[in-house]
Amino acid sequence: MRRNILVFGVYLLVCLAAGAAPVRFLPVVRVQPNGDTLHCYVSGDEFFHRLHDSEGYTIVQNTETGQYVYAMLHEGLLQPTAYVPGSVNPASVGLSPNSIPSAKELRRLRQLWEVPERYRPVEPKTSGANHGTIHNIVIFIRFADDTAFSTTSFSAIDSKFNDSTAGASSMYNYFKSTSYNKLQVLTHYYPAPSGSTVLSFQDIHARSHFQPYSATNTLGYVSDSDRREREFALLEDAIDWVNLNTPVDTSLNLDMDDDGDEHTGWVLLLLHLKTESIPPAGTRVETGDVLGHPSCDGGTSSG
Repeated sequence: MRRNILVFGVYLLVCLAAGAAPVRFLPVVRVQPNGDTLHCYVSGDEFFHRLHDSEGYTIVQNTETGQYVYAMLHEGLLQPTAYVPGSVNPASVGLSPNSIPSAKELRRLRQLWEVPERYRPVEPKTSGANHGTIHNIVIFIRFADDTAFSTTSFSAIDSKFNDSTAGASSMYNYFKSTSYNKLQVLTHYYPAPSGSTVLSFQDIHARSHFQPYSATNTLGYVSDSDRREREFALLEDAIDWVNLNTPVDTSLNLDMDDDGDEHTGWVLLLLHLKTESIPPAGTRVETGDVLGHPSCDGGTSSG
């Protein structure tokens, strides 16, 4: 019997290269429309992160020209200026370092990550099981123009989840420790690996589909709601593919929120993501929160 996976709980989007370190002054490279490379940094969390230079001056992409320029704050929003990083001293033209949107705009950005209505449970769920054994499902995802997961072996990934060695940094040990040895979380992978090689679902869309629209990326999303719809559609397509091609083992109990319904619970989906989209260690999350997004452009996981 095939077991369908329906996900209404928390989506955890994990980047293989990210680890769990807070994102601050993470070095990244952007390419200008004329081919010049811009070496800068990223700081922030999964709800808001910004590009900036070594002095903290915020950088944004002008969607009309595709060019990365210094930003200025206008009525609580970051707006592009005409100043290209490296061509001017931002302080000399009146710009301020560490510019971020207003508190109102940051709240709006956070609200955009609420789970769309069609993915929410019909009724509120219980807090879930906090003892015994939970079977966690991981789905590997990559974009149409991504190569296979090749720089990280399956054993390295599995150790992050299932390593029960005393002192090992793993999800298994984390839940075992925080539950005072009452809860075990065992992780299973779809599609199943081939030896040490990670296999994955490949989406029909290229990476650019999940990046912002600009003069240099006409396939990108044009609004925050458009971005969210594309990303949730990606997750839904991946789960549908698993249901059709590599159904979950019927012996696994997937009632992870202890509500009597195996169609709801927790699923981890591993994608090629922007490293800076991963939340800092210790971030408190709630049911329905999305941690990370698949608009990636680099990283050791080949995405």
